[in-house]
Amino acid sequence: MPRLALPFALLVLFALAATALAASHATRIQSKNGQDALRPFGAGGYVGFQENSVAHRNHYDVFLRAPSGQTIQVNRPGTTGEAGGIEGNTVIYSEGSHAGTTLTLYDIATGQYTPLPVTGKPAAGLHPTVSGPWVLYWGETASHRSTVQLYNIQTGENRILGTGPARDGYVYPGQVNGDHAVWGNVLHYGKRRQTDALFLTQISTGKTTALKRPRGELYEYTPAVTPQGTVFFTRQRPCSGRGCQSRVHNTQRAVNQIMVQPLGGKQRVLLTLPHGDDTGSLFAAPAPGGGTTLFFGRYPWLRNGKFYGYSSLFQVHGPA
Repeated sequence: MPRLALPFALLVLFALAATALAASHATRIQSKNGQDALRPFGAGGYVGFQENSVAHRNHYDVFLRAPSGQTIQVNRPGTTGEAGGIEGNTVIYSEGSHAGTTLTLYDIATGQYTPLPVTGKPAAGLHPTVSGPWVLYWGETASHRSTVQLYNIQTGENRILGTGPARDGYVYPGQVNGDHAVWGNVLHYGKRRQTDALFLTQISTGKTTALKRPRGELYEYTPAVTPQGTVFFTRQRPCSGRGCQSRVHNTQRAVNQIMVQPLGGKQRVLLTLPHGDDTGSLFAAPAPGGGTTLFFGRYPWLRNGKFYGYSSLFQVHGPA
């Protein structure tokens, strides 16, 4: 009996379905109709995030939900907040007021606030995370070029890991965790086109390595990292047929997947997002019983460069 040639689009759908079945299952942890929940983080049973309200769409506050289920607002009255990260009893976030934007530490046990003496990129919200004495954040040079910086709370040392171009691009922070920090860059070139890259820096040696991207993949972004150096990130890859949605920057169709790459190991798919959904930031934390809990925001129904719906928060289990 002769072999039947299946249409290419059908083969792609079969491959995506098999990948989705093999990948992990994500659990929704925060969702409210009419509100956006963004930039989740968590550890030790605590879950943090930033959220707006139906009445004030452009005003965001940072919230922290305890293992008991009780939720408190972290940023102080009269301020705005952008979520960051957590380690132990320490939460880091960006607090904004008429005076500017400040990186702030909040102690869960005592309720004490500690502003950090660093300046950054207020329009971007600084995007801070903390691990041990190190804070990773989005900085800016005197000439307004974006930077990714590491600040040492104990010594006051400030390191620049990467600097963006003078125009048409920027660098941005991912996460610091143990002896590793991940970050990325975005370079715009030509009309409606861009390129990007992800980097892993070992803090103790200062060595920075670019993650390899297979040929043909579109974008890689929103990196997170474990203390062991395992990197999680979002990859946008081309596809065709039903289930694909248009990309943000042009009409090429794509599907978004959360990838995992162990230090020195091979990349694999952790989760395939449905219906053209996209991720916001990722945050990796030790999971009870071993492995990693990966927190991420999900933007629904990307069609023709627009999101239809409100961002929700999810978590998925991955390797350490």
